[in-house]
Parts: sequence; C-alpha cells; structure tokens
Amino acid sequence: MLATPGAIRSVRATTHAAAIAFRADPRLAGGRLVLDDGLSQTIATLAGASISVNSLWSVHRELAEGKLVRVLPDYWVDDQSALWLVYPKSNVLTAKARIFIDFLMDRIGNAPAWRTP
Repeated sequence: MLATPGAIRSVRATTHAAAIAFRADPRLAGGRLVLDDGLSQTIATLAGASISVNSLWSVHRELAEGKLVRVLPDYWVDDQSALWLVYPKSNVLTAKARIFIDFLMDRIGNAPAWRTP
C-alpha cells in the first residue's frame, strides 16, 4: 500500500486501510550500525544492538534505573560537552523563548541532574 504524505489527514485515504502483521525474527543482523544522534544510540543500546558512547547527561536516568551499565567506568571521553541554546539575534526575546530558557535553567541550572545524588 502506498500513500502520499498528506494521506493520513484524508478520511477517504484511510477508509480502506489494511492491517499488516509483523513477526519477530531472532536472527541477528549483520553489518555495522552507525547512528548520528544520541537518542537513536540510546534506543539501539537499550534494544541490545551493541554498546555505545553516550553523554552521561543523556543516559543518567537509564543508568540509575539499571537499564544501562557503564562498560568501561574507568575511561572517559573528554568531550567538554555543553548544552547550547541557540536563537536568532534580537534585542528582544519573545515570551515563548524567555519561558523556554527559564524552563531549561530551572531543570538543568548549575547542578546537572546526572551528578546529583
């Protein structure tokens, strides 16, 4: 079944939809898995695809819950990472932008959640 990108919004396009059943296949996939974003890495690692290099801030909850474990705890990637908030140059911030910045500062602030006991 093929559809155009906007078909999901059309009642006519979805009235003749068909269910497709999938089944799990336990065979391991061959090849190398290359991902370019942290969330996909985390999801793949949680699914058992392999090990990954993640920032502690992005997986601190999974580590605390025991869903992930540090494989090489004595080794660190010195990335000097920072979280940057980038927005258009303007003398005046919109209310939405100001509220979002305040939210991030409240949630992250100066004491990273992944380092808080």
